[in-house]
Amino acid sequence: MLAAFSGHPFLAELALRDWAEAQGINRAELTRLSGDEVTPETLEPLLAPSLFGGGGVIVDLSGVKPTKDLMNLLAGAQAQPWSWTLPLPPPAPRCTRNTAS
Repeated sequence: MLAAFSGHPFLAELALRDWAEAQGINRAELTRLSGDEVTPETLEPLLAPSLFGGGGVIVDLSGVKPTKDLMNLLAGAQAQPWSWTLPLPPPAPRCTRNTAS
């Protein structure tokens, strides 16, 4: 299963927390990778199913330029497609003129 969160980092972290609780996942038991740690070599063993169920890892892609191999690995990790997206704040409202008389 792959769950993706984007948007403001604080809101994405809250969404991750809520999602993990709803799935019965203890986030403290998951490995968190970020920055230079995010490579296919470090990620692959963490995504592999274990004797007691599926693997799990929290991957922070902020500031990381994902390689093709990394994206293929992440794409293959999703047995069931779950995707939660937190949108960025909306742009400032625009003023429009009503030209109808």
